Amino acid sequence: MSRRPSSIVLVLFALLVAVSAALCSYYYVWHLRSTLGLARIQIASTAANGSSSPALIRLVHRAHGDVLPYLIAFSISRQPRAQPPCPNFLGWHACTYLLGQAFKASFTASELTVLWADAAYFGYTPAGIGAASLQRFSKTTGQLSSEELAELVALAHAPSVYMRDPHRLEKKKRWLLERSDGGA
Repeated sequence: MSRRPSSIVLVLFALLVAVSAALCSYYYVWHLRSTLGLARIQIASTAANGSSSPALIRLVHRAHGDVLPYLIAFSISRQPRAQPPCPNFLGWHACTYLLGQAFKASFTASELTVLWADAAYFGYTPAGIGAASLQRFSKTTGQLSSEELAELVALAHAPSVYMRDPHRLEKKKRWLLERSDGGA
């Protein structure tokens, strides 16, 4: 004869599950708010350095389109920091997706471009378009020509591939320039 758990045990178990789910969701919302707050501070502090020029916005949106918020979330969630942007109980892919949705809902296209330009990895030790432009061209972002900007945007797509094969980088750069000029 098998023993059935009493109804009190089942109620206590359901209560425990409900409380833990509420605490986990509160924890995630707290992390999300802090990450979005840090992103707003980053946008305010870096908007003056040329990271939101119309040419850069056009090139980035031609290259990445609707996946830009998710690329930003991916970059942010991969950066080492004292406080992770997502709680550990969420899977890494779920965290990236949820952060991407939050970025998509919270920021405009130019603000997303500023965030992407500061978080993107270009195959160098420092991340961000400012560091990449200084290292690759010895110029600030505001001094770059449209061809140099297109090269950096293309390079950020797959730095390890394009650094090994400069011909593919040139092809991607031309494609970006054609699409941004022609409005395809």
